[in-house]
Formats: sequence, C-alpha cells, structure tokens
Amino acid sequence: MVKEGVNNIVVHAADVPTTQKEHAFKTNKRDCRKIARALLNKELEALHVPSVKTQEDRSLVRLRLTFRKDLTRQKNRVKQMLNFYGKEIPERFLTSTHWSRAFIQWLKEVKFETGSAEQALKLLITQVEHLRNGSLFYCSKLFPFTTNYY
Repeated sequence: MVKEGVNNIVVHAADVPTTQKEHAFKTNKRDCRKIARALLNKELEALHVPSVKTQEDRSLVRLRLTFRKDLTRQKNRVKQMLNFYGKEIPERFLTSTHWSRAFIQWLKEVKFETGSAEQALKLLITQVEHLRNGSLFYCSKLFPFTTNYY
C-alpha cells in the first residue's frame, strides 16, 4: 500500500483501546470508529513490518534449524538401532558428539545377524550423510547473508 501512496500502519488488535460496550457488541462499524478514534488520539503504536527481502532471508535462516533437527533425529535413530541390537560404540568415538568420517565408516562396518538389520542401518547412515551434505550446501548459501547483516 505504501507503494501506492497510502500511508498505513500495522497494530496489534489488543492494543486498540476498547470499552466494555464495544467489546460486547462488535460490529464492523463500531470497530472502524474505535480504530479511527484511537488513531486521532495517537493511542496506537505501529508494529515493525519486515521487508519482503528480510522475510525471505529469514526463511533461509530458519531452514538451518530444520536441517539440524532432522540430522539430530536421524542420528538418534542410528543410536537407537545400535542400542536395540546391543551394539556398543567403541570408546574412541564416545569422547566427541561430532560424527567423524571414521565413526561413520565404523557404522558402515557394523555386522548384524541378518542382512535386513544391516540394510536398515545402511539406509539410516545414507540419510545421515545426505543431511550432512545438505547442511554443508545450505551453509555455503547462507554465508553471504551473514556478511550483509553482521
């Protein structure tokens, strides 16, 4: 609307002063008068409305959290499967929460009694690797935005 030359503000509905009567008998006509009265009395404070570019940038930033949550879930599935089948993680991998290439290689070499469990673990590991690669790709796309804001 600003592009069209219309001056406007966005306010939170709860910030508009309301009498008990206006609250009990709500109509569009009463609401319009109530808002107009509050604007004339300068009782309303505008909320910040981010630009379209800022909103789109935030979408990209929010995606990082989504990737991290998905990766954590997938890692938990792998650990749960190992625990369910009684497979112990070697001590050398317990000192860090980071999943190194060596740890992932160890996971790929874990043996089960049947091929089905091994196949299931391989599928889980493939998903972890896919999410890690996606996260790295995402970070490379996000980096230019961080230099603009900070």
